[in-house]
Amino acid sequence: MKRRIFATAGLVCACIASMAPARAQESGAAPTFADSEAADFNPLTGIVGGDGFNVPGNVLQIYGLLNPGISYIRATGARNGQSGEPANAAFASNGSYWGIRGAEDLGAGWQVLFQLENTINVGTGTNTDGSGNFSGRDTFLGVQNNTFGVMKLGLLTSPLYNSVGIYKFIGNQLPIASPTTLMTTINGTSLQFNNRVANSVLYSTSKDSSGLVGHFLYSNSQSGNANTGNRDSVYSLSGSYGEGPLYLQYIYESRSNQGKLAKGESNDWSHRIVGRYALTDTFKLAFGLDYSGSDGTYGKNATAGQGRISRQAATISLGKSFGRHEILGTYAIARGVRCTGAAIGSSASCMPGVSSSTGAQQASLVYEYVFSKRTLVSTFVSHIWNRSAGLYDFDSVPVVQSVNARTAGVNPTGFGFAIMHIF
Repeated sequence: MKRRIFATAGLVCACIASMAPARAQESGAAPTFADSEAADFNPLTGIVGGDGFNVPGNVLQIYGLLNPGISYIRATGARNGQSGEPANAAFASNGSYWGIRGAEDLGAGWQVLFQLENTINVGTGTNTDGSGNFSGRDTFLGVQNNTFGVMKLGLLTSPLYNSVGIYKFIGNQLPIASPTTLMTTINGTSLQFNNRVANSVLYSTSKDSSGLVGHFLYSNSQSGNANTGNRDSVYSLSGSYGEGPLYLQYIYESRSNQGKLAKGESNDWSHRIVGRYALTDTFKLAFGLDYSGSDGTYGKNATAGQGRISRQAATISLGKSFGRHEILGTYAIARGVRCTGAAIGSSASCMPGVSSSTGAQQASLVYEYVFSKRTLVSTFVSHIWNRSAGLYDFDSVPVVQSVNARTAGVNPTGFGFAIMHIF
């Protein structure tokens, strides 16, 4: 199974390499403040930025992205019309955030960087997750140098989480149109790969003459695990290449003792390959391949033992701009889960004859009109086709929030519009 997904990746890379180069700007360089925001605001035209900031010293910036929208979501198929999952219209802030950041020049090409960033619910004025935390997004102190690279310490986005914004052109701002759940969950169950990592250190090398950049993140313990006494450590390794029209990145990430699928001393892991290719200046392709799983203890009492649950997923996006107009199309597929060892029969998804029917497909279409470098409006439609035992739903604003409350085989549909502004 693992060989198959990386063989597919090799074929995709070989096909891309054979294409004629276009005038594009995918790169691993550190973005300016403005470029960094543009990458969230309009990924189709923005660059793939590095982990540092290209800013003058002694600068303090208050910045943000606001993206309120209205969406309509409903479920058809196995659970249509049942209690607790009616169709509804919803107001969402769609990845809105604000922050404070800056830098100080230390001389000899060195800079100190800092950032305090949080989500914001445009509808209520609170932070989106309701935690009351002042800084719920990337918050750090770091240093950078053109030769050394960049090192940051704090609450950080891991290289794996960061890759979500590379295999699609809509950033984190349109969750209904995003293939995130198919690419980052196992039949709807999150392994927290899209959660930022607390108490972590991230180091990224400076981009060398061949376009290569290395990324490494480590956290010895985010919170500790009271049940086993084991630390919930995280480490993430990545290598990326960005030159001319092509950007490619491979990431491996491991998160221990989370207890999401496997229990006890467990290891949740993911291998992911993402890339972008500019066919022309106005026509681009993005793709992602993911192989994730959870190793550890499954079952109870006499049936408890070591096992694994894993799944493969892939996505491809095409983006085309026509002056101020942009059309973005995305397709994703998650294969049925694979259960081995004591994981067989440990849950409904791993019952014999059922696991192969836990896959899903998703297609979405987005239209954007760009008013300026800071403001655009978008409208979107998306549909998920679950197989008979599939439990996939939309990211952030699903029809049914709890995976345990979902009925297998539902086919969610969503559409809506949003307006986005950066400052």
